[in-house]
Amino acid sequence: MLYGTTQNYYQPTSNYSQQNYYQPNTSNMYSNPFISSAMQPLPTYQTQNTTSLYNQSYSTMFPQQSYATQNYNYSPVQQQSSSINPMLMNILSMLMSFLPMLLGRNSQQLNPVSPTPVYATPGTDEVVTTPVEDQPVTANNFFQKFMQELIGLNGQKEKDAAQDTKIADVETKNAAQDTAIAANTAAIAANDEKDTVQDTKIADVETKNTAQDTEITGLKTQIAELKTLLAQNTAKDTAQDAAIDELKTPEFLAKNLSSAELNWLKSSNVDLTQVATDGSPTYLVAKGQQDGKYHIYKQYNKAQYKSVISVPQGNNYLYTTDVASNKNMANIAKSIGGDFVINQGKYTTGSPLILDTNENGTVEAQQGIGVDIDQNGAADGAAVNGDKMLAMSDANGNGKIDGTEVFGNETINPFTGEKIEATNGFESLKQVAISAEAKTGATIIEDNKVNVVKLQEALKSIGSNLGLISDSNVTELESLGNVSKIGLTYEDKNDDLEYIESNINNSSVSLQNGSYETTEGKTNKVDDVWFKLA
Repeated sequence: MLYGTTQNYYQPTSNYSQQNYYQPNTSNMYSNPFISSAMQPLPTYQTQNTTSLYNQSYSTMFPQQSYATQNYNYSPVQQQSSSINPMLMNILSMLMSFLPMLLGRNSQQLNPVSPTPVYATPGTDEVVTTPVEDQPVTANNFFQKFMQELIGLNGQKEKDAAQDTKIADVETKNAAQDTAIAANTAAIAANDEKDTVQDTKIADVETKNTAQDTEITGLKTQIAELKTLLAQNTAKDTAQDAAIDELKTPEFLAKNLSSAELNWLKSSNVDLTQVATDGSPTYLVAKGQQDGKYHIYKQYNKAQYKSVISVPQGNNYLYTTDVASNKNMANIAKSIGGDFVINQGKYTTGSPLILDTNENGTVEAQQGIGVDIDQNGAADGAAVNGDKMLAMSDANGNGKIDGTEVFGNETINPFTGEKIEATNGFESLKQVAISAEAKTGATIIEDNKVNVVKLQEALKSIGSNLGLISDSNVTELESLGNVSKIGLTYEDKNDDLEYIESNINNSSVSLQNGSYETTEGKTNKVDDVWFKLA
């Protein structure tokens, strides 16, 4: 609702009394409603043109004018269809309710007119002022002009609203475009990242291919070198075979072998050109290092006679202290490199297990007494000084315990009746225990240890027995005493050439070292001892 203030205007050339003039103030048209008790003196009166309501332009002073009462009846504006927005309709409604109060102040001058000066005498300053008749402004005129201003303002607002809508549409479109551009930028970045990953993979593959090519080139070089070495070794082997064959010619043998070995060669009908399954020669003619004379040596398959050392290739010497004969030939074997190895001493046929039963930390043995290991009628070795040899009952009925009934490489399995062909006494014991388990169903091997008491029970079940022998006793088994378990794990010194050379002239050598347990829980030594045979 519109409201305004009052102000006193002073007229110096008039006798008119002071008057109050009502001035509507459109700058507060949206603020508090009109309250008559709160009216204040009006500011300087504004022009009739309602446009000045917005630009605050002030008119000059004018003389007081009077207004006749206008008999207009106003009623509240009814809501009707219009292009004017609801806010303006509310303003108009309040204005209509305000007009009767405005018209009630007919003594106030709404549109005063400035007095027109009339000069009494030309060329003088005397002025006679003639009042101009009041020009009443009706409420209808004011309302009509005010409505025109409001409608024009509302139209501008509609234009502004339309422009604002267009601007909002453009901004929305721009935002959508910005979103699309951002999405495209992200997609391009993702593609770039994917390309980078692919490039990295390609680089890795190329690097790997380069490394593989280098490796292949290296392998080809190695293959070429191996082929060269193979050709050289083939030529060398051919030359060696030719040299060996030359040693086997009748002329060479007749000139270099003893008469005893020549007689054995003829009587045994031996073919010195015979070869083994791996292509190595079965027989070899070479000099013995001790006597410097040629002898015939035979290679035995599946037998590992351990007191040996390597023979340097091509020196035509074998390490031996005895002259080979039809009963006593040194065993040889061909190594991968073409070298030959031979037993030290005579043809070794047995390696029985001996226990340190006197518990002094050393296994003691003596060559030339005790058990006939190779069954040639001569004693070959025994345990001495309180130590004992593990043995079984006389199974072949020859009245004595020999190499087939002790645990070595000549042992015959009493459960199968076959020679075990074991590489040493520990392996022989293991095979007998396995056969005993198969025969009786008892568990004899536990934690890789043989329970000798259970093995003895298994042997008794087939009419045999298990016990100990020592010194020259080869006919009667002694009790097992406090022996409880014999371990099947051992240390093999067969490949320790320094150890072999240090024991080269000994009559017996311990090449496999293990241990056994007593019933009291103590652990003592047990060795597989290799003897020079008589």
